[in-house]
Amino acid sequence: MQQTNLVDQSDLPERRISPIRFLGALSKPECAKTIAMGLSQGLVSGEMYAPVEGYRESLISFIGRAPESEWLYEKACALGQSANREFGFEVDFEAPLIQYTQYSVNGMIDWHTDYDYVGQNPRKVSISIQLSDPGEYRGGELEFFPHGEVRWGRGKGTAIVFPSFVQHRVKPLTRGTRKSLVVWFSGPPFR
Repeated sequence: MQQTNLVDQSDLPERRISPIRFLGALSKPECAKTIAMGLSQGLVSGEMYAPVEGYRESLISFIGRAPESEWLYEKACALGQSANREFGFEVDFEAPLIQYTQYSVNGMIDWHTDYDYVGQNPRKVSISIQLSDPGEYRGGELEFFPHGEVRWGRGKGTAIVFPSFVQHRVKPLTRGTRKSLVVWFSGPPFR
């Protein structure tokens, strides 16, 4: 699994907060297995805490921790821990939240952060893993503010790991279906 930073590292302080790319985070068979697990949970409309019409158009399900999904939790934890060596956050890597997400034509989510309180602890590290082949859809670009589109993030099995407070969006799809996995890790509030 190859790690690639998405911005010029010479522009950053010692602790980096830019998105980090991991090529081959999941193999093609693991992507297919993950899609099957996500679909088996039953898809529901993705909602925001404060619903705004047209802000988010997607279908989601949550993949719970179980013997058949333990391998996925282990991989997600390893990715989060690897990226957090750059971020340096205090994070609980034992209890991730894993969401399968599917976007169809016009599917999208506008600018937002994942920095949300789950119980007493906010989300601190987010992961987006591409499960679709790039040729299966058009549009649906993952963008970060102020970096723009993650041009090298469309490879099947590629993971993008970033601090949960970084603004990002998925632009509307114009063709096909985009399938992805989102993982969040929480920790004590920043001080």
